This record gives sequence, C-alpha cells and structure tokens, in this order.
Amino acid sequence: SDVCSSDLSVSAPAAGTAILSVASISGAVVYQRVVTVKAGLNNIPADFTSFATGVYSLKVVIGEQTWVEKLIKR
Repeated sequence: SDVCSSDLSVSAPAAGTAILSVASISGAVVYQRVVTVKAGLNNIPADFTSFATGVYSLKVVIGEQTWVEKLIKR
C-alpha cells in the first residue's frame, strides 16, 4: 500500500501488545513502536512522512502471530 501519514489497520486475535516495525529494503529497521491493542480491529496512527522514497516491509507481531506487508513510499 502507498503510505505517508495514516492509520494502520491491525486485526488482533486478542487484547495484548503489538510490536510494529518497518524495515528498509536493505533490512535496516527504520521505525519501531510497541502499542496496546484490543481484540478485533485496531486503527494505529503512524507517520511515515520522514521516510525516504522507496519500498519498505511492515512487520506486526502480536503474541506468537506475525504479519508482514510491503509498504511503498512515493
């Protein structure tokens, strides 16, 4: 998805802690945040305006579940 400054929609199986991290194409972590989530859909504000143009990998870890999605900053 194309990102700049928006909410990340994260669906959590249960209430707990989510670790959000964004890595550059070279693998360097450029953003990391720990947030408390409720069971179900969560909208988490995120600001990627300071990121250089390029492709990034968003990783969300909640408990033992991990999701990875591609981010494109134009």
